[in-house]
Amino acid sequence: AADMFRYMTSTSARAFLRAWYIAGFRYTFFMRCCRYYSHRLWHRPLFLLCRIALRHYSVKYGFQIPWQTDIGPGLMIGHYGSIIINPNSRIGINCNISVGVLMGLTHDIEHHIFYYPTIGHRVSLANGVKVIGNVHIDDGAVVGVGAVVTAGLDKDAVAVGVPARQCRLRRLLPSRNHSPDERGELGSPSHVELREGKHNHPTHAYGVYHTV
Repeated sequence: AADMFRYMTSTSARAFLRAWYIAGFRYTFFMRCCRYYSHRLWHRPLFLLCRIALRHYSVKYGFQIPWQTDIGPGLMIGHYGSIIINPNSRIGINCNISVGVLMGLTHDIEHHIFYYPTIGHRVSLANGVKVIGNVHIDDGAVVGVGAVVTAGLDKDAVAVGVPARQCRLRRLLPSRNHSPDERGELGSPSHVELREGKHNHPTHAYGVYHTV
């Protein structure tokens, strides 16, 4: 339901039918089903059917996001295209992933240790972002187009460049299309100081945050 809310700002049956035509939601739906049915032996036939569907859409849309990946609710994939995520990576709640994103491992040959990236809550990865190795991107961070992240980023950081460097911090104002999982974490808009001007307006389904 949280995934659908990110796209449609609703969890109704009508919203589900509309969201079904969005590539990112359809792929995420079967990915969640695979993870759910994998833990139940009596659901093996459904698990196999979901695996087949997930493989089909992986080839069709170019998403290589294994169902084993630990991804929190509220994932949004804006467009279909090449996206590669290592299954041992971790992604938090209400994250945005764009076309060309790669989350890969690094290997310590001497000690035979593999390192994987971890993404916090409400993180946005723009087109072509690469996150490599033992990297932790804290909550609310935004990574700009084509950046290569090889070191951790602070909370609410804005990072750009190769390698990615923090250029500033951002301030977020909750909007009415936050998913149910996030509303409790951020609190109601009445507890947030709203500034007058162009930022004080509701967002559309693809823009969850105001940046001030």
